[in-house]
Amino acid sequence: GARRAAHSLKGAAGTLGATKVQALAAELEFALQRVPPWPEPEPLLQALDQALGELVAALESRLPGPQDGRAPPSPPAETAAMLDRLESLLELSDFTAKLHYRECAPALREALGEQAGELERCMLSYDFDRALAVVRAARAGNAPSPKP
Repeated sequence: GARRAAHSLKGAAGTLGATKVQALAAELEFALQRVPPWPEPEPLLQALDQALGELVAALESRLPGPQDGRAPPSPPAETAAMLDRLESLLELSDFTAKLHYRECAPALREALGEQAGELERCMLSYDFDRALAVVRAARAGNAPSPKP
């Protein structure tokens, strides 16, 4: 459970050289071994959350990205496969549709043009019925009808 996750985080942080995260994860792992557990976990968890946020920001700043902030265009077949999967998940009202959308958002924004904004709003608000209508309209080359 939680102790194993803290242990795994400690190891991963060590591999990355993220000593602050590694130390906080080790402290958390030790605290979770105590019986009874420590009474006030929030300060340690908040410190760990902040350290993880700093680590993610540092890693993201070092990743190469497109010069203009836009994703490179995806091949049409790849975009079609993304839309196929999203449409299937939306038909089922499957919450993993939002995760799939998040992974594919840059390519879908490029492919859908103006309709991408409406799709994004629907996905963020879990309006899967409306999102499905937007996807289908985009694939048919039409603008979706206005939201009621």
